[in-house]
Amino acid sequence: MKRLISLIFLSFTSWLFTQPLLVPSTASLEVKAGSFNLNMDVSLIESEGIWEVSSSINGIAKREEKERFILDGNKIIPLNYLRKEKILFRKTESKVDFDWRKKELKFVENGKSDSIKLFEEVLGPSTATLKLRIDIKKIGLDNLPEEIKYFVYFKGKIKERTYKLGDMEEVSTPMGKIEALKVYRVFKEGENRKQIYWLSPAYDFALVKIIDKNSDRESIVRIKSIE
Repeated sequence: MKRLISLIFLSFTSWLFTQPLLVPSTASLEVKAGSFNLNMDVSLIESEGIWEVSSSINGIAKREEKERFILDGNKIIPLNYLRKEKILFRKTESKVDFDWRKKELKFVENGKSDSIKLFEEVLGPSTATLKLRIDIKKIGLDNLPEEIKYFVYFKGKIKERTYKLGDMEEVSTPMGKIEALKVYRVFKEGENRKQIYWLSPAYDFALVKIIDKNSDRESIVRIKSIE
C-alpha cells in the first residue's frame, strides 16, 4: 500500500510541473475557537494580472482580511494588505502598502502609522502561506527540504519565519478524510505558540486543516468545501 501511494505521488508531482502555480478558488471552512463555532470564507481571485487573497469570519468574532499581489513566475510581490477585526468590544485594524519603487513599507496599526525599509522577497501576512503552497508545488513532494524560510511582515515588523516540513498523513474534515502534507511553523523557545498546517495535493495544496495555539487558547480550522 505504501509503495502504491508513493507511485501515485510520483506521477502527481510530475504532472504538477505542467500546471499553473496558483489557481483561482473559493473555500468554506469551519473554525472552532474555544466554545465558539464560526465559519470562514476564503477566496483567491485574479484580474488583469493582479491577484487577491481574502478571508472573512462572521459571528461573535468578525474579521476581514485581504492582500493584493503580483505573481511573477514563482515570486510573490505584495502590493497592499488590509485586516479589520472585532472580537466582542475590541476592534483592531491593519493597513499596509508595499512601495517597491521607494523600497519602503508603509503601515498603519491600530491608528498608529509608520514606515520601515522594504527589501526583496518580503511577504505579507496572507501571502506567506500562499508562497509556501507555491514552493511545495514547484519543488515536488519527493524533493522537499526539511524546512523553508521567508521574511514576512506582521504588526509593524519584518521577521524571518520558518516552516518545518513533515510527512503526508490522513486528516478528517467535514469533506471526509483527505491526504495532506503536515507543516509546522517554528517558533522561538519560550514563545508558547504552536501552528500546524495541512496542505492537500488533491486541492492544489490548499490548507485543509490548521491548528493554532497561543498560550492556553487553541483554534482548529477545517475545510468544508472548495471550488
